Amino acid sequence: MILIIARPDDVAALWLHAAIRAFVTVPVRLLTPAALVYTPSIVHRMATGSTDWRVSLRDDTSIGCTDVTGIVNRLTAAPNDHFARAGAGERAYAESELHAFLLGWLGSMNCPVLNPPAPEGLAGVWHDVVGAWQRATMAGFACDPVDLSPDRPLPTLPQLRSSAIDEGTTHFVLDDQVIGPHLSRTDRDAMLHLARSWGTRLIQIDTRDDAGRPTFVTATSLPHYPMGGGLLVRAMARALTA
Repeated sequence: MILIIARPDDVAALWLHAAIRAFVTVPVRLLTPAALVYTPSIVHRMATGSTDWRVSLRDDTSIGCTDVTGIVNRLTAAPNDHFARAGAGERAYAESELHAFLLGWLGSMNCPVLNPPAPEGLAGVWHDVVGAWQRATMAGFACDPVDLSPDRPLPTLPQLRSSAIDEGTTHFVLDDQVIGPHLSRTDRDAMLHLARSWGTRLIQIDTRDDAGRPTFVTATSLPHYPMGGGLLVRAMARALTA
C-alpha cells in the first residue's frame, strides 16, 4: 500500500491519489491528519534497528507497518481541537507531546517516505526566504536582492511561489533525477545541488528566465504534483515501491 497523509482539502494530494494508481499495482490510500490523530488506537514499538506499528481507524480498518510500501507525507500540522478546553499550559504540553509522537512515528518508518519529517516540521525540512536564497546562491542560481530592513517584512515563500506559477518555470528533483523542461548541464547541476542542500528527497524548484539563465524564485518540499505530470508521478511510484 502507498499511504498519502494529507488534509482532505489538499488538492495536490487528491490529484496524486488518483494519478499514481496508473503506475503501481498496490493499493493507494489517503489518510487525513484527523483520521490519524483521532484514531481509537495507535500501537508503536521501536527497537534497535526495527520498528513496528499499527493504526486502528474508526471505519473498522487498520494499517500496519507491513502493509505499507511507501508514504507520501504532507502532514504539516497535527489537529488540536481536542485540546480546546485545556488550560494554556496543559494545551501547550499536550500539543508538544503529540508533535513529538508524530515526529518519532514518521521518522521511524522502514519504508520510503516522501518527504521524511524534520525538526523544522512534520512534513519535512523548511527554510525561510533568507535560508532559501542562501542555498540557491551557493548552488549557482542568480537571485533577486532581498531587503532585510527591519521595517519591511520579508515575503513568504508561498507568496513568491504564487507569482512563479504564473510567470516562471517549475522543475522537480527526486533523489538525483531532475524532472521538467530541458536544462543545460550547468543548470541541472545547480538544481541537484540546491535539492541536496535543502535536505529533502523531493523538492519543487521555481525559477524564471533571465536572458537564458534561470533565476531562483522559490522552492518547496510540498510540491504541486500536477505541474510535474506523468513523469513526476512515475518517478514517485518507483521511489515509493522500491
